[in-house]
Amino acid sequence: KAPSDHLAAMLDRRNLRPQFDVFLEAVLEHCKKMFHSWKSADIWESLPCEVLFPFTQANISVHLCQTKQWIQGQHGGHYHYVRWFEFIERETTGADYQSGHWKYGTDGRRLSKAEQKEARKRYKEYMNPLKAKRDAEALEPTYEGSSSGM
Repeated sequence: KAPSDHLAAMLDRRNLRPQFDVFLEAVLEHCKKMFHSWKSADIWESLPCEVLFPFTQANISVHLCQTKQWIQGQHGGHYHYVRWFEFIERETTGADYQSGHWKYGTDGRRLSKAEQKEARKRYKEYMNPLKAKRDAEALEPTYEGSSSGM
């Protein structure tokens, strides 16, 4: 599958398109062996570190992200999981940016539940700055009139 326009532009700008193709081939090769038993940890651990190294050298973090949604059926339900990789250009996002759905990544350990909650909040603010600004303005106290006491 072709990368998104933003990812393609970043890969071309940094001359990492061949490394992305190698990464994609490695993901497909390792994940097809795990059909019907994909676990995020297994996916992440199955990737050879050689395919991640060019991105970390270029200051690009690679995150394996996951979200789940409960699907209700006639006789019960089940969770539907969606997993994807995010390529985070640190010069653009800053060193402290974390995806709200990050499970595993080149930045180190897995996030705790509290850190995931905070990361989701910051992710929403990052993705929708106008909404975050409106929410912040709504929380600011408004003062009518002046009470200087003089």
